[in-house]
Amino acid sequence: MNNTVLFFENKHWEKLPEEYRDDDVRFTESFVQYILEQYTKPGDIVLDPFAGYATTLIVCEKLKRVGYGIEVDSARYEYGLTRLKRKDRFIQGDSLHLSKYSIPALDLILFSPPYMNRFYHRNPLRGELKQDNCYSNYLQDLLSITTNAWQLLKPGKHLIVEAANLVSDSGVTTLAWDIAALFSTKFPFIKENVLHWGGGYGIGYDHSYCLIFRKDG
Repeated sequence: MNNTVLFFENKHWEKLPEEYRDDDVRFTESFVQYILEQYTKPGDIVLDPFAGYATTLIVCEKLKRVGYGIEVDSARYEYGLTRLKRKDRFIQGDSLHLSKYSIPALDLILFSPPYMNRFYHRNPLRGELKQDNCYSNYLQDLLSITTNAWQLLKPGKHLIVEAANLVSDSGVTTLAWDIAALFSTKFPFIKENVLHWGGGYGIGYDHSYCLIFRKDG
């Protein structure tokens, strides 16, 4: 039986500059490298629709994969550009409009979404727009973005989402489980891995989840 718990250190290959460190929401390069080595081969095309500081694209370049990323935040985008050789594949834009961008057929979709707890009343996928039923709207927006990316995914290839449940003073948000339940209504859910990060993960737990879906083909 394959291991269902994977162990990673919550450490990065290099620190962000001082001005960005309070906003360090990256998943680790070691996690991206593991996923790319397990689910892709050199030359494969990978999309991260929430690319942040371009972590997925940086690891793609190292491993000779073709990485595309979309990032709405200008500061993260500008910094990410400085670390990339192929800057043309890093798009400053809004993944809610993913179909507008020239992205080829994909061998892998890999992302960690902007997190939202269910007690918060602003949707991070819409510029912190205040909404009624905000958490539900956020999840539906996340599904819409992923559905558009899924249409580009080649048959037999994978969608992989890293997400965690969240602890706050208000209570627990089962974000990872909610994403798994919602996405599995649209995409074939084949398995999960628990990602054990040790201390310092910062959201109330020392683990997150790797949710793995595969397109029939």
